[in-house]
Amino acid sequence: MATKKVYFVRHGEAAGNAGGFSQLATTPLTEVGHTQASQVAERFRTISVEVVCASYMDRAQDTARHIAQVKNVEVETLEYFHEWLKPTSVQGATHESAAYIEYQQLENIHYTDPDWRYEDGENFADIFARVQAGISELESRPEEHMVIVTHGQLLRFITSYLLHKKQLTADIEQRTATSMVAVNTGITTFCYEEGVWKLLTWNDIAHFAE
Repeated sequence: MATKKVYFVRHGEAAGNAGGFSQLATTPLTEVGHTQASQVAERFRTISVEVVCASYMDRAQDTARHIAQVKNVEVETLEYFHEWLKPTSVQGATHESAAYIEYQQLENIHYTDPDWRYEDGENFADIFARVQAGISELESRPEEHMVIVTHGQLLRFITSYLLHKKQLTADIEQRTATSMVAVNTGITTFCYEEGVWKLLTWNDIAHFAE
């Protein structure tokens, strides 16, 4: 079995990152975000890449297009790798709003309860199933060098999942994720060989070096 290399890239700065609000699927990149996306795209100019995939959310699609243009490929949308879906009632709400604070507090309290969810938002079990299906898709694909443009919270979950696989629990994921910092357009690289995923780099931002 050939070694497969997957570069997970967090999208560039979006309006919600800059403005401190819970982002919608349509939240765009800022001007800074487009600059970051151009910088990370240049990073991939000399790296072998066969396919560039992204979540359906605009900020991921916009970031992926910068990379795809440099690699002369089309962006492929992969449903599995969109951001953790917040409840509709808090989408667009600022992080300081009473509604968002209440949601965050209750989610933290009930995070390890597989039967609990806040309104129509996703819970740990939802994300586990989605990430598991997405990783299975990557394992079965023929490409050996892939870029996946995704989102900060989901990227932390993906990393926890690939390190722990079926042994990952909500408690382990919650404690692991709080120790991870994912910068906009940071690159996290895994290789997949003989059925084993190995972490090569986390949050690589060398493309910002002057």
